[in-house]
Amino acid sequence: MYNAYGNFWFNQTTPAIAYTDAALVANNDSWSSTYNATYDKWSYNQTTPAIAYTDAALVANNNSWSSTYNATYNASIIWAYNQTIVTNESMYNAYGHFWFNQTT
Repeated sequence: MYNAYGNFWFNQTTPAIAYTDAALVANNDSWSSTYNATYDKWSYNQTTPAIAYTDAALVANNNSWSSTYNATYNASIIWAYNQTIVTNESMYNAYGHFWFNQTT
């Protein structure tokens, strides 16, 4: 039987896997040591320290922000009601009922 492909008539997967596995095993030690030495400081879960850092910053700055916010917006009684009703009533009084309902 004639095979036009010569050497390629057999399953090439097995030798390809064997070659790749051998290359990986031979180079694994140097690759791992270089990778670990370079990226060792990032080899932990960074979520926990990031959350702790953020929480600490928020707690430290919360008192001054809250006191400034409260002094500006919450200290006066004028801001202690729902302003939407007053705004709607003033618009209604200024423009009439057509401002609210264009179908009538």
